[in-house]
Amino acid sequence: MRDKTFRNYLIGCAVCGLASIVLCMFSVSMWYRPPAGQEAPKVTDWMQAWGGIGGILAGFAAAGAAAWLVHFERQEARAARDELAADREARALAAARSVAGSKAQLFHEPGRPNVVYWYDFSVNNGGTTTILEVRVVVIAPGIEAGIAGSAPLIAAGGEYRPKPPSWFAARQRKGVQSRWGDVDIYFRDPENRAWLVRGAGEVQRCPYPYPFYGVFRPEPDP
Repeated sequence: MRDKTFRNYLIGCAVCGLASIVLCMFSVSMWYRPPAGQEAPKVTDWMQAWGGIGGILAGFAAAGAAAWLVHFERQEARAARDELAADREARALAAARSVAGSKAQLFHEPGRPNVVYWYDFSVNNGGTTTILEVRVVVIAPGIEAGIAGSAPLIAAGGEYRPKPPSWFAARQRKGVQSRWGDVDIYFRDPENRAWLVRGAGEVQRCPYPYPFYGVFRPEPDP
């Protein structure tokens, strides 16, 4: 809309300027009277004079048209870049939404009901690109530390599950016997965007390095 208004403004200015010049030329030609003793200009003299002025004006018009063309091409290029960036962002968001995690089942250590010694969950990459630096946070009532798994990557169509026996132990508050929790999944896409997929299905961009909380004990890569 701004470009259209600016273009109409330029066209209006050009038309008004051209009309004013034509009127001035006509007025001068009609009302000019030479000083006493001098011969009045001939038609060819007027044509030569106005031709020179017309050439100058044509040069200005050409310069203005070139400037407007450059401005228009820059606007088109900027619009194309913005559209391409928006398309890439939309495709990246769609790929991030294809990553999902199951509920996490909490297993308590026998004889120590407030110690969780293993989480069982899965993370599925239903997209068409590999996701990198996967970190999983388990959110459950009373858990002191929630980082529960990691993988260097999950290929397209692949799945990640923590391998028993667990490398991770978390302590629950006394009186809390949660057996299920949600998983928050942190990962990077191939274009180095960092994402967070929450257990409820919410997908959002996140800072990188990841803003982990609690205790982080990464699972050794195989």
